[in-house]
Amino acid sequence: MHRVLAEEKAIEDRFLSRGERLDKAEQVYYAKYGAIGTTPPEPLPPKELDPRVMSPSKRSVMLIDVSEMPASRFAMALRTKEGALREPNEDEYNYIRKQEKGSFPFTYVKYHIEDNPM
Repeated sequence: MHRVLAEEKAIEDRFLSRGERLDKAEQVYYAKYGAIGTTPPEPLPPKELDPRVMSPSKRSVMLIDVSEMPASRFAMALRTKEGALREPNEDEYNYIRKQEKGSFPFTYVKYHIEDNPM
């Protein structure tokens, strides 16, 4: 049924004028992000990756693995000061990506779960 509806929708979209196409794209965008001037929805809290907790440390540690992923993809995890392992939130993610692309010194430390048992 979904396949038939998608096919009918594709046929209808084929005959839209340029203005109708722009209106439709705008509707899809605003359905996802909301109208201009509204506050965006709160981001979801980071997901816990491992229920086990290590001993507390003085700073958070970002773990990045680029070796076993397809081209231009990587895995990222954050070990918090309390010792929990979780996904990075949006601010932490953006900070790390800017460090990688910018002129700041950045070194990768390869992390193997087999080498560092909890």
